[in-house]
Amino acid sequence: MSRPSLPRVCVLLSSFNGERFIDRQISSILDQEGVQVSLFIRDDGSTDGTLQIVNSFVQRDPRVVLLSDPEIGPTGLPTKAFFRLFALVDLSDFDFVSLADQDDVWLPEKLARSTHALTTHDAAGYSSNLTCFYEDGGMRELRKSGPQRKLDYIFQGASAGCTYVIRPHLAREIALRFGTREAIDALPDKASHDWLIYAICRGSGERWFMDESSGILYRQHQRNVYGAQSGAAGLLWRFKLARSGWYFTQILFLDTVLSPTAAHQQIFAAIRRLAVLDRIWLAIHSQQFRRGRFQAGLLALYFLCAKRPE
Repeated sequence: MSRPSLPRVCVLLSSFNGERFIDRQISSILDQEGVQVSLFIRDDGSTDGTLQIVNSFVQRDPRVVLLSDPEIGPTGLPTKAFFRLFALVDLSDFDFVSLADQDDVWLPEKLARSTHALTTHDAAGYSSNLTCFYEDGGMRELRKSGPQRKLDYIFQGASAGCTYVIRPHLAREIALRFGTREAIDALPDKASHDWLIYAICRGSGERWFMDESSGILYRQHQRNVYGAQSGAAGLLWRFKLARSGWYFTQILFLDTVLSPTAAHQQIFAAIRRLAVLDRIWLAIHSQQFRRGRFQAGLLALYFLCAKRPE
């Protein structure tokens, strides 16, 4: 009796000036247990030794592929670089697609655990909590899981994108929607690829599984694009980001992405108007919009006080 084949996982990694950490990250991806891994890397214009490190892996391990993208070249933004990755890879030979940052460390069972969860729960997408680790050796858990709310995908992502594992059909949809030059140019500033992926999955009625465990060491350093902002500093950072108009810009961009259901249209229309009754209605329903009670409370307060989007 033949043994069942191991799940085939395509890992997509976007690199940019990552020479300090990328060697260890690639090694941890290739050391995954219980799966067949293929790693595809698209570099976004590194000027340090990143490409030399990547090429050293390419030369000695056929599972590592460095992609060329002369059509677009450097994008300058992580979200645009990741979406371009989806369009460059032929996903027909894979069972699952995973995203990877260049500076983390994956635990050996990360992909086996996530693919098993996707299969067991018949889900199209997976995310997990993270274990943050710092240059001074400190560690802490960053909790992202929680009871999913009816419409939370309009107001937040599932977790950090580096925890995501998705089905190929969802990845192909992402490629069709966001992988072309025209689509990439149309993305709002500082668009969040992890938020968009989660929104497309949940907004189309598919299941998403959130794992309370962590399979990743989420490296925190000064060059993190977002990182694990927490405590008073994290709240201040989020307040400044929201006040800049970024938050409403991201939400309203989803109006061009999600199907025009009655619930979606009611939310987008209320946010565009932000009249007194709209603010009250949004605040009252904030428990449907964020997974945590504290976050929902902050969102309700934001609805009551925020400037109307221009």
